[in-house]
Amino acid sequence: MSKEMWIIALGIAVVAVPQLGIPGSLKTLLITACGGTIAIIGFVLRGQQLSRGGLSRRGSLPFVENDHTEGAVSGE
Repeated sequence: MSKEMWIIALGIAVVAVPQLGIPGSLKTLLITACGGTIAIIGFVLRGQQLSRGGLSRRGSLPFVENDHTEGAVSGE
C-alpha cells in the first residue's frame, strides 16, 4: 500500500475508532498510534517531495512582491 493510501486509511481509522465502542484506554492507544503514524508518514512524504524539488524552499517563494520604488510619485 502506498504512503498516501496509509494516510487515508489511518485518517478513516481516527474518525471511526471513537464510534466503535472500544474501551477508553484502548481507544486512546489506537488514536495516539494512528496520529503518530500519520505524522511520521507526513514527514517522510515531505522529505521525498523536497528531495525531488517539488516544494519551494526558503527564499524561493511562489509569489513576487510588488516593488513600488520604480515610477512612484513622491509627495504629490
